[in-house]
Amino acid sequence: MGIVRNLCSLKFEVKVVEARNVELKSSPSSLFVRFYLHAGSNRKVELNSTEICSRPDNEVMIWNQSFGLECQGDETAVEELKQESVVFELRRRKTTSFMSKWSRSELVGRGEVPWKSVMESDGMGWK
Repeated sequence: MGIVRNLCSLKFEVKVVEARNVELKSSPSSLFVRFYLHAGSNRKVELNSTEICSRPDNEVMIWNQSFGLECQGDETAVEELKQESVVFELRRRKTTSFMSKWSRSELVGRGEVPWKSVMESDGMGWK
């Protein structure tokens, strides 16, 4: 007989909505949101939103893009996840070069949300 483990499942949606009051250098650029999710064993998953053109008037930039994700793991994995954070970065890429899609991006802003606070919020729970 094999070892029976209780697996937990977490489904969630990350929605990138908008950016406000972003001051950028004058050169044309595109903006995107990159976020990192803990994947266990000191590994991280990196996801990028769609790139949108920056606006010179610092108006609201809108993405309205969603990512649906599902995770499964045992109770040890859940406890490990509770010690981690989701890291969000607003990044800028210059659009003047021919190969702009493959050029390096630079960090504009960064934020973290601890998984523990996500899991303890209303309506959240493991199945």
